[in-house]
Amino acid sequence: MRSKSTLTPSTSDSAAAHLTVRWVALVCLERGTIRQAATTALLVGTLLAFINHGSEIISGHLAWSWISPMLLSYVVPYCVATSGIVQGRWQASNR
Repeated sequence: MRSKSTLTPSTSDSAAAHLTVRWVALVCLERGTIRQAATTALLVGTLLAFINHGSEIISGHLAWSWISPMLLSYVVPYCVATSGIVQGRWQASNR
């Protein structure tokens, strides 16, 4: 059974968590990260948009109801690419 002291974070744990969140935010906002994630999102998102909504795009009959799913086709790959970049940098810095 765990003691009560291990369940509550200490001041040093809180400071380490704050530094980790700050480090992740800084990596996410780096120009190279944004450029690489945006390139991935543009390529993968366009492919997904055509796979999911190709007939509507080609026919020109897009409805407003397709806007949010089509935007997610770009947002999700951006988030996945950013996460991969952050994880790669984290692993490289902890070797």
